[in-house]
Amino acid sequence: MAIRIGRSFADLINALEQIIAGLKAATGDAKQKAYAVELGKYLSALRTLDEKQEKAKTELHSVSKDLNKNETEARLLLGKTVSYLESEYGKSSPELQQYGVARRQPGGKKGPRVKA
Repeated sequence: MAIRIGRSFADLINALEQIIAGLKAATGDAKQKAYAVELGKYLSALRTLDEKQEKAKTELHSVSKDLNKNETEARLLLGKTVSYLESEYGKSSPELQQYGVARRQPGGKKGPRVKA
């Protein structure tokens, strides 16, 4: 069967395994044995790196989940704190600026809506 190297990582691994098996089966050809050894080193390195990458992806997912959870909780607490400060000083009080909270601007009155 002719080997076509696909684009995916799994296709590359399969192609390497097949060609290494074929090269090792050839008896008496030193060049094929040398290729088999060299390709075997790459196959081993690729598998090791793939395993490390999968572990890193798992850790990244876990860290991202923790980050999102903490961000959500911090935003909720920040909202509660701003609401408390607004209730203490008033929503458009200049004292809010010392806390880094922009005072609310009074909304403009819109006129009655006109049907088009």
